[in-house]
Order: sequence, then structure tokens, then C-alpha cells
Amino acid sequence: MAVSCGLRRRPPGRTRLVARLRSGLRRGFTLISVIIAIVLLSVGVLALAGANATALRVFNTEGIRTTAMQIARSHLESLRGRDPTTLTSESATAVNELGVPTTGGRFQRQVTVAQIDSALVRVQVQVTSQVGRPVVLETQIYKPTW
Repeated sequence: MAVSCGLRRRPPGRTRLVARLRSGLRRGFTLISVIIAIVLLSVGVLALAGANATALRVFNTEGIRTTAMQIARSHLESLRGRDPTTLTSESATAVNELGVPTTGGRFQRQVTVAQIDSALVRVQVQVTSQVGRPVVLETQIYKPTW
């Protein structure tokens, strides 16, 4: 025969729930931890956006510089193909992306020809744009004295 001592028996699941709530062990996030996570995520996203903007600016500048280099190289090669006795300096000329003289071109091309000695000429081609430093190519051409 079972003897009852006057205590009611609680269901086992309810006992665990009450014990967990009393001990302070709650699952989930607090408001402060969510705010800190959002702030850290925002700082990371802003850093990535800044790095992306810098990369785009550098990419654009280098693209313009490469075009200026191609213009200078092409014109220097055409000057090397001429008769060295007819080479003269040229003032700044506006040119487009192909090196063709146009009004309002994005680039400025200038040629400087200097006599080094009686048989040697220094030819310098400088191409500038609105962005970055100018591109300067220089060569020396033998000028025969007949």
C-alpha cells in the first residue's frame, strides 16, 4: 500500500521549465548584443564601400594613363619614321583617345625636339590629361650629316 505524504506530484516537463526560468538561463539575444552586431556589420560594410570606391578611382586613372601612353608611343613612332632633318618641336595640341588632333580633345600632346650634338637629336613626346601625371616618352634619333 502506498502512503501519501500530502504533496502533489508535478509533471516532469513543468519542473524543468520552472527551474530554467528561475535560474536565469534564457535562450535568445539581448537587445544590446543585437545593436553591437549591427554596428560592427555597418562598419564592415562602410569599409568595403570605401575600398571599392578607391579601387574604381585607381582603375579609372590607370585606364586614362594607359591611353595617354598609347598616344605618346604612337606619335613617337611616327616621328621616328620621318626624316630626322625635318623634325621640329610642336606646341600643345588637343587630341582624342586615338591621338587624332581635335578641338576639345581629352588629351594634350606636345613634342620637344632638341639638338644634342651635330648628329644626334633628342625627341620628347608629352601627353597630359585632366587626371594624373603627364606621360613623357623620350628617344634619341641619329641625324646623319652628309
